[in-house]
Parts: sequence; C-alpha cells; structure tokens
Amino acid sequence: MDSQGFLDVAVKNLPGGLILVDLKGRIRAINETAELLLGLSGPTVSGSDLEKVLATHPKIVKVLQTTTTKLVGCNRQELVTERADREKMVLGYGTLVLKNAEGDPIGVGMTFQDITRMIPLMDSHRFLDIALKNLPGGLIFVDLHGKVRGINQAAQRILGLKEEVEPGTQCHVAFKNHPHVYKVLLSTCESLNAVNRQELTTHRPDGEKVTLGYGTLILRNPEGQPVGIGMTFQDITRFIPLPLKAEFIRIVNRFFTPFALALVVSSMMRIRDAMNKRIVSSSI
Repeated sequence: MDSQGFLDVAVKNLPGGLILVDLKGRIRAINETAELLLGLSGPTVSGSDLEKVLATHPKIVKVLQTTTTKLVGCNRQELVTERADREKMVLGYGTLVLKNAEGDPIGVGMTFQDITRMIPLMDSHRFLDIALKNLPGGLIFVDLHGKVRGINQAAQRILGLKEEVEPGTQCHVAFKNHPHVYKVLLSTCESLNAVNRQELTTHRPDGEKVTLGYGTLILRNPEGQPVGIGMTFQDITRFIPLPLKAEFIRIVNRFFTPFALALVVSSMMRIRDAMNKRIVSSSI
C-alpha cells in the first residue's frame, strides 16, 4: 500500500472527527466519523464549499473560518451543535494549522469528539435560572417601567419575603415593606446611573433591622439600549456597629455626661481649695 492509501485508511479509522479545509474555505478531507457525528448524508466531495456542507453546523463553520483567518490553533475547546434529529450535542475540539515543506500555511484542520455524555446539558435559560437562584447575594431585576422581572432566593431570604414575587409586579408593591429598596430601584430606572458600595437600612417583617451593602447596574440590549436595571446586595448587618446614631447618642448622654459633669465639679473643687490655701498663706 502506498503512503497515500495508508494515510486514507488512517484518517478513516480515527476515533474522532476530522475536517481539513484549505485557506479558501473548501473542504479537502472529512472522515467518516465526522460525517457520522454531524449527520451528513453521503460522502463529501473534496473541494466542496465549507458553508454549504456544514450549513446545519454554523458554529463549526465559524471555528474553521476563524482559524483560517488568524492561523492560530487551539486545544481543549467546547461547542454545542445539533444532530440531524435536533438533539443537542457537545463537541470537544481542537484546531491546527497545516503548513507545507517551506513552512507556509496551506490550510487548517479540526479534530473533535462527542463529549455529550460527559457534560450535563441544559438550555441556557434553565442554566441561568439555576445560577441566579444559587448566587450568595441578593439580586433583583426591574424593567424601565418599574416592574420586577426577576428576584433570586437570596434576595427573598435577606428581605424576609414570605411569598414569591410574581414577574411583572410593580416594585413598590413587591417591596412595600422595604421603601428604601424600591426607592433605589425606581430612582435608578429614572436616572440610569449605576452605583457601587452603597448602604441602606431596612426592616424585616419581624421588625429586625438589617443593613444592606448594595450596588446597581444598567441592563442593555445588543444595540446598547437600556432595557432595565439590576440591584445586587448583601446583608452586612454584622459588620455595622449597632445601635446607630440616635441610640448611640442616648447611651453617651446616659453614661458619659454624668461622668464628665462629675469630673468638672471635682476639678472646680480642687481649684477652689488651691485658691483658699493661697489666701490663707498670704494673710499669714
């Protein structure tokens, strides 16, 4: 068997998919495993246009086109695509740059494996929901009309909310027991100015004071237009010395003022005694 025949057999028997593309975006070789994994019908003719052959796998097309443009390979990457039956599939892949004997690039290659069974697949919305629910701090999303669009479990726990907040509820209704919170949300909707490292004090339903360290952010669509705002916060009560100003002043008045008064009286008496001694001494 000549070397070309041996190479063809080796490519066909690779355990993973292999696609070779020239710098003009034409497929020069694709093995059977790649065709099987990607659900391609029939053998691919050498020289076929990359975009036409892999029209149902735009992410793979993009990876190959980017590699032919930048001429930089990569390893241990992942992407999600779909099989012919619309089932999602995760591919672990790498790319390489093909060079001739003179060292000039002549094309690129992509090798990949189906790693779906190793990756817990879920759609992005579900994944985002789970991520938001598990954030350690509170998070509230409000649209520009002041309606709550999302609130995570930590926010409900910190604020002591007993019932779920329905999406679309006006924030002054949802957080009626926390006026400082909804005032921040509404003022941010109006000004569209984000802040960081701020504090406010509110009360849980049982009357317990809670100090929140918070920040706000502006949510924008792909065109850069604002569509809503967010508020992130943590319960920092344990880091703030309570009681606060009014009670602190009361404590000072109760304990320090009598002590200070006694100290002044004592000093005045010492001064009086000293003056009396001087008068007696001068008279003698």
